[in-house]
Amino acid sequence: TNAAAPWMDAFIAATSVTAQYLQSVRKIESWLLWIAVDVVAIGVYFWKGLYPTTGLYGVFLLLSVVGFLSWRRQLHSTGRTL
Repeated sequence: TNAAAPWMDAFIAATSVTAQYLQSVRKIESWLLWIAVDVVAIGVYFWKGLYPTTGLYGVFLLLSVVGFLSWRRQLHSTGRTL
């Protein structure tokens, strides 16, 4: 392939699909996958010089962290454990 980073692109795509599935069945672990996707994507897009996209994934990273903390707080308030 002529892709610059095919393994990283594949990781981002496959992990995003898995995270979306886990999100649809309301598993808190989905947020951890989204965080991993965002961190890798930030690195890839920064490396490729796609700075607006890097910034967008920075926002996605912040939203993922907030989502994880919010879901974790909700689980603790209902007496459930992770």
